[in-house]
Amino acid sequence: KFKNSALLSDPKRACDIISTLSRNIPKPISAKIRLLDDTDPRPTIEFAKSLIASGATAIAVHGRIVGDESHIPARWETLVEVVRQLKQSESVPVIVNGDLYTRADINELKRRSGCDGIMLARPALYNVSLFRRGDVRNNGNNSKNGANNQ
Repeated sequence: KFKNSALLSDPKRACDIISTLSRNIPKPISAKIRLLDDTDPRPTIEFAKSLIASGATAIAVHGRIVGDESHIPARWETLVEVVRQLKQSESVPVIVNGDLYTRADINELKRRSGCDGIMLARPALYNVSLFRRGDVRNNGNNSKNGANNQ
């Protein structure tokens, strides 16, 4: 179980992979990680910084920890703090993921975190209007996860 997140518990191997890729592929290398702790942003920040130091040119952070199922709300408070601190010290784009079901959700998390972009998975299946052209701020649909918009 949780095979897709195995490298989260092996930072050295994850950094070695990023380093090898960045040395051998003349393209930008990004990494997507999950929060490493549900309330403490520090482990996630340190892990992300080590990936950046190893050659990652962008970091995406998913707002859940390993073991969280999709019905567990993304941990936006911790995610916001991770992104804020990374943006203060690092120059790579930081992308967020987790419970962005509406344009209002996207705007709220972008405003609160200062992230450079968003990544969608399940919300893209539930609300394809997220891809409608135009100013994202003009469509403030209610959030599927109202608890996140506090």
